Amino acid sequence: MDDIDHDVERLARNDEHIGAIQASLHALQGHQQHLVEENAKLRSNIAAKSVPNAPMRTLVVELCSLIFAFAVCANAEANDAAVPECSPLDLAHVCRRWRSIVFDSPHLWTDLRVNLSKPRLNLIPFWFQNASAVPLRVSVFPGIARPPILTSSNPFKKVDPAGIKDLVPYLHRIQTLSLHVHQSALPLLFPRGTVSDMAQLECLSIHHHGYILDEFEIGKIHAPRLRVLRLCDPSPFANMLFDSLAKLKVLRIDKIEFWEYPRRVPALLSSCVELEDVSIVFPRNLYLTGPDPVVLPLVSKLTLEWRFPCNPTPIFSSVRAPLLRDLTFTHNNPLASFSQEAVTTLQDLIQSSPLLTTLTLVGSNLTSICELSSIFYHAPALEELGLVNCHGTGRLLSDLSPAEWEQPSTWLCPQLERIRLAGVRDNDVRSLISFVSRRMKPVDGSLAGDGHFIKEVIIDSRIQDFSTQGRMLILRGLSIITPTVKVTGPLDHIHLASPFNSPVPKN
Repeated sequence: MDDIDHDVERLARNDEHIGAIQASLHALQGHQQHLVEENAKLRSNIAAKSVPNAPMRTLVVELCSLIFAFAVCANAEANDAAVPECSPLDLAHVCRRWRSIVFDSPHLWTDLRVNLSKPRLNLIPFWFQNASAVPLRVSVFPGIARPPILTSSNPFKKVDPAGIKDLVPYLHRIQTLSLHVHQSALPLLFPRGTVSDMAQLECLSIHHHGYILDEFEIGKIHAPRLRVLRLCDPSPFANMLFDSLAKLKVLRIDKIEFWEYPRRVPALLSSCVELEDVSIVFPRNLYLTGPDPVVLPLVSKLTLEWRFPCNPTPIFSSVRAPLLRDLTFTHNNPLASFSQEAVTTLQDLIQSSPLLTTLTLVGSNLTSICELSSIFYHAPALEELGLVNCHGTGRLLSDLSPAEWEQPSTWLCPQLERIRLAGVRDNDVRSLISFVSRRMKPVDGSLAGDGHFIKEVIIDSRIQDFSTQGRMLILRGLSIITPTVKVTGPLDHIHLASPFNSPVPKN
């Protein structure tokens, strides 16, 4: 019995000894790791101090801070989808001097990017603390690839948006806010029934994913300085932005399949009474919108785009923009025709804009349009016409070509001086050269007077884009028009050894 007690006692002492050894080993391992990290820093410092040519070492703090600011801003502007490689945190890990400069320079902390798929504990409070009182530009993104088809079960919904709540106490310090999130994140940032004070906000961009977003699930914001707004579907945000649209200057509505509440969009547009620049990409369900009047009293630049086989007239048939100067129409669906109803409403829009100086048609099938030239009767101030990748460019230019006996004062668009073309085809060349040659200032001065003539033709096409016959026609045409017309683009360097003086071949 005594032997057993003795063995138990020895076993207990051995266990105690083993525990002490393990604790010592753990402490030694921690000490070893600390020494390894310290040695790495020392080696880095020795290597940096051993460099014979290190201008940053002797530069004054103010210059170093400016250089850091350029580096941080350049990376922030170059990559909007990920945390920039050169962030203030990266600079702060180089050496003690840089760390001191970074944490003493609030302007280096003006760009905050929040990756919801890789949350970092206390990053948002830490960033705002170092930015001091400087307004911030904040971007929130999911950190995953965009799915090909947006549904309620798309991968964006699987990203935990809880980290976005850390922004709530700092909304009043944000100058630019870009949100690329699932719709479930929006009530976390703007809780229902609340009014978020965003007194510094000047630019807001929201691209949400998911459908059936109830606008009353999102709180309102008070942003009296809001000037730029970018959305993919504006309809769910009418209530949220109701108090912040009066001073808006720029509105961008980007591509999306559907608007959730299309009938709310005209009223939202009409509430932006100081808009100057508007761009709208129409959705597939545009037919659900009503013909409510949309008056844009101060808009000078308007871009409208639709690509689905729907008629965009329900929303822009009642648009009136008396100060409009630049209008762009994009219709990127070769299977859909440009209906007569669309032409009529386009004509009404142009007629309401007597100051219109620039008109651009992009991707349109001009051959499907009856009496397209009729819209130009109501554009007497038009100075620049753009036809970009349109089918039937030659036909439109033929309709705009004046007869040989017409005087400049009787031409359609008598102020027209500049033509921009892209995607010119072989069958467009004759009409193009004929149009320019008839509306350019004659070399012999036979049409002297106060009329406006074509002064510049911008052609975004290469000589290789034409067939052999097309090349001969374009070369002959250039020899005719270049004496009084400036040709800009890939063809501006082409010169013929012997100019062609013969007239342009007629159809």
